[in-house]
Amino acid sequence: SDVGALPITGGGLNGNLGIGTTNALGGNSIVLGDNDTGFKQNGDGILDVYANSAHV
Repeated sequence: SDVGALPITGGGLNGNLGIGTTNALGGNSIVLGDNDTGFKQNGDGILDVYANSAHV
């Protein structure tokens, strides 16, 4: 279905996508699946991985 936000030249969107939404990891983060699993930048050159809010 047409979401009205992607350019005609390309792009695809299946499922949910949130930009600027609140998640359990806080700012400077990208979550995958739920709201507490993903990647978080914790400083210059520091990229951490979290699963169920636990640093792994």
